[in-house]
Amino acid sequence: MPTNSSVIELMASPAPVSSVDSITAYAVVAAAAIGAFAAIAAWRAASHSKAAVGATLKTAEADLLNGFLTEYHGNEIRRALGALRTFRDEHKDDLVEAYRALHPGGAWTSVSIARRTFSSYFYRLLALYEGGYVSRELVRLAAVPTGYALLLEVVEPLEYAHDHATISIFPYVRAKFDALVEICGDGGVPRFEPPPIAEA
Repeated sequence: MPTNSSVIELMASPAPVSSVDSITAYAVVAAAAIGAFAAIAAWRAASHSKAAVGATLKTAEADLLNGFLTEYHGNEIRRALGALRTFRDEHKDDLVEAYRALHPGGAWTSVSIARRTFSSYFYRLLALYEGGYVSRELVRLAAVPTGYALLLEVVEPLEYAHDHATISIFPYVRAKFDALVEICGDGGVPRFEPPPIAEA
């Protein structure tokens, strides 16, 4: 028959842990460890994926920039630059009226073709940026300084004049030039202010 002291010792001693309880505890710890490792692996995969996407986008932008600069230095833009500079030098006092006189009813000449060629280059840049396809940096790099200055100094007045000389499919929109100035600056030339002119 157990004594009082033996009963007290028995009550004070910890209950034996069954093998089932031990297995359950180990399973909980193992599951937590596996979950942690899985989370770390997922984070690393996401980081690598983000880096890969970023590298792909940079490569795409580099290819696009190369395409724009190749176009800018091609024969078509070169001829347009020459025609626009000549027109500016010959009619610098009044580009708008000189263009209107040269293009009654919106007739096409080498100057109007040059205007269209040059404005199209910059409009496409702006459209890509506004659509979220390229960065501001790409627009600034593709807007070659000498050509960009000519855009503001000569092409913008001619876009305005062309819009007032005919019913234009692509009318002069000052907001486009405002957006380009906001991205690329003023080009170091005075900004064109549309004069009040009579309709052709």
